[in-house]
Amino acid sequence: MENSEKLTINKYKEGSYLTVKDRPSKGIFYIIKEGQVMTRSSTLLQPDITQKPGDFINVIPALTNHDCEESTLALTDVTVIPVTSEKLKILIKNNTSVALNMLKIFTQKIRLYNYCMETLSSSASPPTDEDNSSLFLTGDYYYKDLKPALAKYAFTRYLEMAPHGEYVEKARELLSTIESVENASTVTEEKHITYNDSQFIFCEGEDGNELYFIKSGHIKITKISNEKETIFAVLGTGDVFGEMAILDNKSRSANAVSIGETDLVVINKSAFKYFIENQLDIIIKLIYTLADRVWLTSKTAESFIMKEPMAKMYETLVTILKKDHIKFDNHETYKFNFSLIDLVHMSGVDKKDINETILKVKKDKIIREISGNIHISDLEKLKSMADYYKAFDTINRRKKKHKEELLSDFEIDSDMDFDF
Repeated sequence: MENSEKLTINKYKEGSYLTVKDRPSKGIFYIIKEGQVMTRSSTLLQPDITQKPGDFINVIPALTNHDCEESTLALTDVTVIPVTSEKLKILIKNNTSVALNMLKIFTQKIRLYNYCMETLSSSASPPTDEDNSSLFLTGDYYYKDLKPALAKYAFTRYLEMAPHGEYVEKARELLSTIESVENASTVTEEKHITYNDSQFIFCEGEDGNELYFIKSGHIKITKISNEKETIFAVLGTGDVFGEMAILDNKSRSANAVSIGETDLVVINKSAFKYFIENQLDIIIKLIYTLADRVWLTSKTAESFIMKEPMAKMYETLVTILKKDHIKFDNHETYKFNFSLIDLVHMSGVDKKDINETILKVKKDKIIREISGNIHISDLEKLKSMADYYKAFDTINRRKKKHKEELLSDFEIDSDMDFDF
């Protein structure tokens, strides 16, 4: 029993591989104790990096039970600590700072992938928010989208946080035209809050002092940029959100909106610090939950790189199924908790392509939208179609890149003189 409480050490020679991309992770990640490694990825979102003592290797695939996403090569002789799920509990029990460090790393990754998705879905550079203008722009978007409760919340928070801001008069004018619709919620004695459908839990640009566990219902995490809504994630029972503002002491970087009646457990900064230091099981669950979010967000961001709208849509559906370890080798019906228009916003489809893309998807006999939810009648066929569209997108992007390279090779400087 005593040996099971101890962490072990593995040693690798220079030139050895610790992990190989697409191989099973076996639920093991590593903490570098001595030496350096090179982590290599085939995706554009994760460039090659050199990792040093204290860094984590393969942590997301191990915690989410997915295949390795990167190959890790020892640049020197390396000593690492292998960590399984059981060893993670021992590690955190003996050193709570490890848990906090992991959570901060996960938070930074989620912010990075969300930023990539926002940038890829908009030709405009993301605006700075020193004057809380994102609150007004969010309200303006939902006002035009005929969602007065969401618009009212954002305009009200903007006026509170930026009483002398650039859009104050416009916000007051629009707010006055909105009928009295409250962003009402019910607070229980157990620090649970119940929200009705389509209500803000928080808005981009607000200060963040609480994180939330979803006891029941669903939450969508969104951002308004360049008059377009991008959905970063749709979260369900057991998921956690709002942690980023607490961990890095920054304002909210996105909006959180309820989908249907949603019951949340609220944890403030003081309670969070207590959990980190005293509630091992809760912190372990939080680590695994955020690891799932990192994996899902990274895969969703990768689909944003695709150019073909159908490839984006189908790949997003497949990614969500993979996140929940749903098998594709069957013909069973599966129900998603979001609509086709939500899927469009989750996939980063360009505004000009939205209507045509939805019409194309509706022609696929395995996809149906019933009462605002997507139903898939054949998961195996869905995966096959996703692979087809993904290959089609890859070929087209390679052709475009090859064409651009050929044109650049034959580019002639107009100032050059030629003697014939």
